[in-house]
Amino acid sequence: MQEAGRMGWRTELWTSSDARLMTESQRDAFDALEQVDRYDFDAFAARALSADVVFVDEMYLPDTFYEAGRDFTDALPGAKLVAMDDMRQRSMGAVDLVINTELGLRSAAYEASESLLGERYCLIREGFGNPIKKDWPENRGLIPVLVMVGGTDPFGCSSDVLEALRTMGDSSIAPVLICGDGKQAEALRFELSQFPEYRLEVGLDDSGMAGWIATCSMGVIGCSSSMYEFAALGTPFVGLSVADNQEISARKIESEWKLPVIRRSGEGLSQEALVSALRQVAASLDEGKSFAFGNVDLLGARRAMNAIAVL
Repeated sequence: MQEAGRMGWRTELWTSSDARLMTESQRDAFDALEQVDRYDFDAFAARALSADVVFVDEMYLPDTFYEAGRDFTDALPGAKLVAMDDMRQRSMGAVDLVINTELGLRSAAYEASESLLGERYCLIREGFGNPIKKDWPENRGLIPVLVMVGGTDPFGCSSDVLEALRTMGDSSIAPVLICGDGKQAEALRFELSQFPEYRLEVGLDDSGMAGWIATCSMGVIGCSSSMYEFAALGTPFVGLSVADNQEISARKIESEWKLPVIRRSGEGLSQEALVSALRQVAASLDEGKSFAFGNVDLLGARRAMNAIAVL
């Protein structure tokens, strides 16, 4: 949406979620926010909402939702329907353009009129364009490691990662823990206090997140869109696959980027596997190994908007 704004488009967010939970940089990407009672096209029509392009980003909505979206956009003069997808379990036959940023994806059996495939179209946020490194840690001999499981971390994976970092070497590691909603922040602070230096960050905006990724030597992150942000800034990481929608990315991280991925089992994350993966990435850094992140750059959003503009 930031790229759309630069191109002169007016952008609106239609959502049934609590927009007050958005960061300032997320809110600033939109000219207006429309709060709806439920997330469906009948609700949009009841509010007399209209647009030239309706852009849907929701991984679990069925094809019938997009069929309703087709009826909605067909009632608007010249309007187009665009959708993000990352699991390839829907035909997307009702949309004008589907975007799937899956790493290494070059063909797919979508029925959409047009498709944009692969990491060339990853939508990296504007704040990552010029990251400012933090003046941290105070002890330059420490290794800063960013830990960002993502979401609300319902399985307690952040705690598992901190335990592995202590095993790896708590006297040499300075963790930076990104705690999404802050609900677990205080519970994790005691574990963090066992390291010589640490940072606990809640509610970061884009530029703040970019600064920490650029500052840290490596990361431990969920296999989600954050992987592209790390790739764009050249920061290697250990991937965590903790949800079903992350497994496609997990396999591609291993095969395309040759980075280790740890998968959550019924008992959580394996400490042995985590420590081994952390040491693998750390050893590569010590050896001066370069990490190849393929076609990831900061121009994906511009490529996507250029394609949308000519629909």
